[in-house]
Amino acid sequence: MPEGLRFRVMEVLRDLHVGVKRTKSLARLHVWPSLSADIEFMVAACNECQQTRAQSPRKKADTWPTAERWERLHIDYAEIDGRTLFVLVDAGTGWIDADWAPGPNTTSAVRLLSRAFRYFGLC
Repeated sequence: MPEGLRFRVMEVLRDLHVGVKRTKSLARLHVWPSLSADIEFMVAACNECQQTRAQSPRKKADTWPTAERWERLHIDYAEIDGRTLFVLVDAGTGWIDADWAPGPNTTSAVRLLSRAFRYFGLC
């Protein structure tokens, strides 16, 4: 690509306002040595590009504090092909237990939790 045409190509690409990554992929059809740096500079200097760019990801949510074995349990139900699955995770060890349940109700939760507690000698 002759240096004299680079600016015009950059203007045409910038006017698409598709961001750095997409602009670079389009510009690879017309490669020159400082292509990536030129595109980053051009997009950073364009107000419209800055207004339409993807926002930075939000702050990562706080994580749960570490737990000892059986100190904190996470339980939930999942529906798979019309059937209900009870899922239990011990946060301290990462141990996972899952079993089919007749439905998402207290009775099945108590039955499945009691079974897990008996298995591990907790009751």
